[in-house]
Amino acid sequence: MPADNSPLSPKASRLQLEDDGQAFNHELDSSRDWEGTLDVLHHLLLSKSYYIAIASNTKGGMFNPVLKKGITVKRIKKEIPEELQLVMKMQTKTFKELSLRIKEQSLKGGNKDVWHFRSQWKELPKGTAVIALKQRPLWNLLANDPIYRQGYIILDGQVGVDAQNQAMFLISKVLHNKEFADKQAKILNAAPIKEAKIQVRKKTIYTGRPTGELVLLLKESFGIHVRTLSVEERVALGYYFTKLKRTGELDDSHEELIVKLKRFFKTKDLRKLD
Repeated sequence: MPADNSPLSPKASRLQLEDDGQAFNHELDSSRDWEGTLDVLHHLLLSKSYYIAIASNTKGGMFNPVLKKGITVKRIKKEIPEELQLVMKMQTKTFKELSLRIKEQSLKGGNKDVWHFRSQWKELPKGTAVIALKQRPLWNLLANDPIYRQGYIILDGQVGVDAQNQAMFLISKVLHNKEFADKQAKILNAAPIKEAKIQVRKKTIYTGRPTGELVLLLKESFGIHVRTLSVEERVALGYYFTKLKRTGELDDSHEELIVKLKRFFKTKDLRKLD
C-alpha cells in the first residue's frame, strides 16, 4: 500500500472502494471491436434503471488508440438526477487513479465484478458502483507491460443485488458471446430505446471533514491539502464562507482562501458542482 502522503493513499483520496459479487472476467478478446462493444452495452443498458454511463480511455478512430490525455464519457443517459451529473465531468486523473485502486484491491482480494463507492469520491457520488472493462490490443500481445483499452460502466449502486447480478450477466454475455453482440449491433438503430429513469436518490447527511478543520489545514499548507478535498467538502466550504460573510465574520484570510480555491477548481461558485 502507498504511504500516507501518497496521492493514492486512503487518507489523501478518502476513497472507500469495496467489492461485491463474484470474480468475472471482464476482458474483451483482442480481436473484437472495442468501441462497437461499448455501443452495444450502452444500447442494452439504457433500458435499465440502474445504468448511468460508460467512461472509456478511448474515443474511436483508426486503430482506436488509448488516449494519453482525456477520457470519453459520451455514452450516458439523457436524464439523470442532478446529484449524479457530476459523473459527466470525470477527469483523466480520476480515471487513472481508479484503475490503480482497483488493481491494488484485485491483487489483495482477487477480481470482482462490481466495485462500490460507500462515500463520495471525486466525480463519483456516494452510492455509485462501477464494473471495470479492459482489452489488450493485438499488437501488444507480446509486450511485458501492455497498454489496455479500459472502460467503466457506472451504475447506481443503491439498487438491489438482483439488479447488479442482471447487469453482470448481461455485460458478460456481450463481452464473451460475439454472435449475440453482433446481432445486437445490427439492431442498434432499428428502434428507439425507451430509457429507464434512475431511482430518486435519498438525501444523505454531510460525510466530509468539519469545515473549520478544513480551513485550518488549507491555511497551513494550501498546495497539499487542497488536493485532498472531496467535491462534498468543497461545496460545504462554499456554504461556510457564505455564512461567515452573512454574519460579518469573513476576514482577509478567508477571502484569500476563497480566491485560491476558485482558481484551483476553476469555478466561480464553490457551492456548485462544476
